Amino acid sequence: MTGDSNVKKGPALAVILFAASLTMFACGGGVPNARAGTTSTTTTGGSTTTTGTTTTGGTTTGSTTTGGFTTGSTTGTTTGTTTGSTTGSTTGSTTGSTTGGGSTGGALADSPWPKFRRGMRNIGRVPGSGTSSGTWTFATGNQINSSPAIGADGTVYISSTDGNVYAIVGATGGMKWQFSTGAYVVSSPAIGANGTVYIGSADGKVYALSSLDGTKLWEFATGDVVTASAVIGVDGTVYIGSWDKKVYALDGATGVKKWEFLTGTQIFNSGALSENGSLYISDSSTMYALEASSGFKLWERQGAISNNAGPAIGLDGTVYYAQNLGGVSSLVAVNGVTGVLRWSFQTGSRVEDSPAIGAGGAVFFGTTSGKMFAMNGATGTMLWVFDAGSAIDSGQALDDDGSLYFGTIGGKVYRLGSTSGSKIQEYNVGLIAGSSPAIGVDRTIYIGSRDGNLYAFK
Repeated sequence: MTGDSNVKKGPALAVILFAASLTMFACGGGVPNARAGTTSTTTTGGSTTTTGTTTTGGTTTGSTTTGGFTTGSTTGTTTGTTTGSTTGSTTGSTTGSTTGGGSTGGALADSPWPKFRRGMRNIGRVPGSGTSSGTWTFATGNQINSSPAIGADGTVYISSTDGNVYAIVGATGGMKWQFSTGAYVVSSPAIGANGTVYIGSADGKVYALSSLDGTKLWEFATGDVVTASAVIGVDGTVYIGSWDKKVYALDGATGVKKWEFLTGTQIFNSGALSENGSLYISDSSTMYALEASSGFKLWERQGAISNNAGPAIGLDGTVYYAQNLGGVSSLVAVNGVTGVLRWSFQTGSRVEDSPAIGAGGAVFFGTTSGKMFAMNGATGTMLWVFDAGSAIDSGQALDDDGSLYFGTIGGKVYRLGSTSGSKIQEYNVGLIAGSSPAIGVDRTIYIGSRDGNLYAFK
C-alpha cells in the first residue's frame, strides 16, 4: 500500500482526525498535520500522461481509474454617483459610520448571488424562477475584470478597473451609488448577511461599504495589492488574500484582524469555505487548507495554481481546482480533510477560473482553447465537452433548470444544457475575460466585460 508520494507526514494527529484519516490512508492517503507547530503535509498533483486522461492517485492512460481499477473510459459529445465617505485612518483597521450596514450579521446575504461563485463553497449554482427584469447595459469608466454580486433587493454590485465600486438597480440598470477606492479594482464584491459589501482594491485595502449608500464602514490596509475576492464565514468573519503573501481573517463588523497566515507567494485567488470550518485558498504555487477559526495550517499541496482559478468544494468535501504543473494543465480533485489526490484530468490547455458544481455533483470548467468540460465529480470521468471556438477566461454559473452559462473572450455568452452539453442559446456581448456570470432570482444574467460594460439579459 503506497500513499500519495507528495504528501509530507506530520506528527500524530488528534484522535478524531487520525480516525478520520485511516479510511483515506487505506486508499493511499497521507496524514495531515497535527497541531504541534510543525510544517504540514505538502502534496503535488499526481502524474498524468496524455490530454483527456483522468488519473486517480497514480498513473493511467486513456481512461479513468480508481485504486488501479478502471471505472470508466473517457466519453463525451461535442456540440457545436454618490461617493462613499472615507472615515478612519488609512492604515490597519479603522471603523466609521454603520449607516446602512446594520448590526453585524453572520454568513452571506440571503440573496440570489451574494458573492463571486455565489456561495461559501464557490459552486456557482443558484435556484431561480420567474420572468426577466429586462435587458440593459451599464457603462463604467474602464474594463470590468470582476464578477457581479446581487443583493437581497436585486441591486447588482460590480467593480471596475476605473477604481470604483458600483451599485446598480437590477431591474433598470440605473446607478444607485458609486464608491471610489485608491486604485484599480478587479476584486469581486461579497455581501454579508446584514447587507455590508466587502471588496479589495489595488490600493492594498479591503473595504466594507454600506449597501444603502456606499458609505465606508471600515477599511483594512494589507501590505500590497488585493485582487482576490472575500469569502464570508458563518460568524461574519471576512477571509481574503493579498499580494503581500498573506491570508487575512477580519472581523466583519469592525475590520479588526483576527489572524493572518503567511504563504510562499502572492495570492491572486479567492478562497472557499467548507461546512466543517476549513478554508481552502492558494497562492501561485500551493493550495492550503487552513482552520478558519485560527488560521492553523491543516495541509498544503504544491503545484502551480492558475492565478484566477480558486477552489470549489463538493458536498462530500472534495476540493476541485485548476493546476498548471510543468507545462501540463489539469483539473484536480483532492480529499478536503487530507489533501490527498483523488483524481486529475489533463485539460490540454489552461484553466483560468474556478469550476462550477452541479446539483448531481458534476464539475464544469472551461479552458483557454475554448473547450467547456463536464466531469463526473466522483470519478473524474469526462461526461461531455463543448467547443465554444474562443478562449474561456471566466467561470460558469448554473441555474435550477440545469442550464450552464459562461462567457468567452470572443464576446459570446453561451447557455448549454448541463446534462448533455448541447447549446440552448448564445448571446453577443462585449469581450469577456475574468468576469463570471451571476444569475438573478428571475434568471436575468449579469456579466461584466472588458469593454467596460455590465450587461443584463435573459
